[in-house]
Amino acid sequence: MYIGFSLLRQNMQIEPRAERRKLWRSPDKGPDFKIVAPYRLWIEAISPGPGTKEDAVPEAEPGVARGVPDDEAKLRLLHAIRDKAKQRL
Repeated sequence: MYIGFSLLRQNMQIEPRAERRKLWRSPDKGPDFKIVAPYRLWIEAISPGPGTKEDAVPEAEPGVARGVPDDEAKLRLLHAIRDKAKQRL
């Protein structure tokens, strides 16, 4: 929802999900957003999980300050992008 709201605040026109039935035969299939103006663009929104192996992002403890696990977060993002690319192919 945040992504959709942010796109609308930037004056982007988003195609309604009901229109997607014509192309995908279901409003739930295909990318999450189709921008129709000012230019055509499809957006697939993903949210990677924390991971379970060496690329896992450690869970934060409330009230405890620590460094940001940049490497682990980058690995999780790359893993999510790779999985989406495999699905697309």
